[in-house]
Amino acid sequence: MLLRRSVLDAEGNPVLGEDGRRVRESARVDPAELRDAIVEGRRRWAREHSQGRALGTRASEAREGSRGIAGDARQAREQGGRGQWDE
Repeated sequence: MLLRRSVLDAEGNPVLGEDGRRVRESARVDPAELRDAIVEGRRRWAREHSQGRALGTRASEAREGSRGIAGDARQAREQGGRGQWDE
């Protein structure tokens, strides 16, 4: 598999060649290695973001947060429809 990307300078702008076109890098990668790297990256992300909490715990925390947001919206409507960003 051939992967390509534009070369960027330190500020994140594309580097242009003498012909005015973007300079590109390319690399040949074995598809199996690419798949394995993607899987490992996803596993690493999941480990770093789980913070040791089980899925059920994270789901219940999300539900509680959602209820809090709904309660804030309800309270704003009761106070005349003005939200926290209204002036």
